[in-house]
Amino acid sequence: MDTARLIEFLGHSSNHPALDQFLTAHGVTRRPETDGATEDMASDDGTLVLTFQSRLTFDKESLLPRKSDGAYILAGVTFRRAFAHPLPHGLSLERDRAAIDKLLGPARRERVRLPSATYYFDGLVIVVNRNRARPDDASIGFWAPDIYDRDTLGLL
Repeated sequence: MDTARLIEFLGHSSNHPALDQFLTAHGVTRRPETDGATEDMASDDGTLVLTFQSRLTFDKESLLPRKSDGAYILAGVTFRRAFAHPLPHGLSLERDRAAIDKLLGPARRERVRLPSATYYFDGLVIVVNRNRARPDDASIGFWAPDIYDRDTLGLL
């Protein structure tokens, strides 16, 4: 799977032809169905989680412009530890914090209890979560920045 290509789909609707074709080609056939503001959809093996927001929520909160029309907009992509394909920017959960900081610059926010580090890089919010109690739950997420990130991460 071309993960950099998948990340480029942030801001597109779930029914955008190119996104739909990409997801279907990689075995992701489910699409958002509820009336909720946000819906997460995991791959069959659970290593990939797509987060869609309703168009209303995305338009109201996202700092990334919507790229296509539809009821649900792709707002986030999370890769869990067992994900088998290379991640964008050379990221990997096998890299330590210093190596990730070298790739993305210093974290904009840290949470020691998880631990997690949040970065703003290449116009996206990147969250690296490590779970000491359950290492297999570690993940790297790529997100469209939103109004809450503007405040907590100091985005302009």
